[in-house]
Amino acid sequence: MINKAVLRYRAVILILLLAAFFSGYGYPLRPCRAEEANTGKPKKHMSIKPTDGAGAIEFPGRLEISGSYDALSPDSTYGNWKTFSLAYYHKERPELTWYAQASTFARKEGKGQLGAVGAYKTWNPSLSTFTSLSAGTRSDYLPRIRADHEFNFKVDPERSLGWSLGGTYMSYFDEHKDYIVYAGVSFPIKQYDINYRIFRNHSDPGAVISYSQLLSVGYGVDREQFTTLTYSVGKQAYLATYLATPEAVSNHSWMLTLNHRQWVESYNGFFWEISYFDLKDAYQKLGFSVGVFNEF
Repeated sequence: MINKAVLRYRAVILILLLAAFFSGYGYPLRPCRAEEANTGKPKKHMSIKPTDGAGAIEFPGRLEISGSYDALSPDSTYGNWKTFSLAYYHKERPELTWYAQASTFARKEGKGQLGAVGAYKTWNPSLSTFTSLSAGTRSDYLPRIRADHEFNFKVDPERSLGWSLGGTYMSYFDEHKDYIVYAGVSFPIKQYDINYRIFRNHSDPGAVISYSQLLSVGYGVDREQFTTLTYSVGKQAYLATYLATPEAVSNHSWMLTLNHRQWVESYNGFFWEISYFDLKDAYQKLGFSVGVFNEF
């Protein structure tokens, strides 16, 4: 007999496949900590390019509003998570875009807020960077302070084939700190954008080391629509200092995410995302988010 876990897994995969099919037609505990590695880092600001050959289209400002809901199992232990975010991007110069973002979280552990600022800078045809700094209010799941920096190198500027190097520092409201370094490669194939990254995480106290990998495939055209499927897998490891006798914890995890951005007009539209996350011996999470954006 097929158990409930297998049925739940098959249902999630079916939902993701159906969403991927219809997206092309839709015009009109501590284990939680490592998952927060992406909190506060927004999606990269999309380049603004003309799509009708009539000349450059310039929208220096963009406002995004979004909300998300995550259902966790077992919900009696973790409850459900809700998030609301507001972000503003501004293209200061052709080579420089900065942003500011504010998010509020509601979880069983309590409410929290996170603020972030950052910038994307193109230095020359072969080098661009991303830098951000974020800080959260006191909670068990948000960082007290987080810093990110990433270098993006184009090996072949004509085809945008490139690789990236980056790092993240996160300090929490207890004694825990994370130091993450990563490397990746990206390359386009016609209207597809393929990215691969490998991460090394050093968690203190205890100097606990873990690794994870990410593979994403995107398809679309800027100012029309863009869909991305992302799969990540690895370990979430840290020293559980909340136990009477601290011990290292290392849990296998994987995550599948599908997101879609749709332009309704050349300057506005909507986006959505569905995801499934599994942390072995801890919890499973099914998430959904939706938002709108407007450029001006």
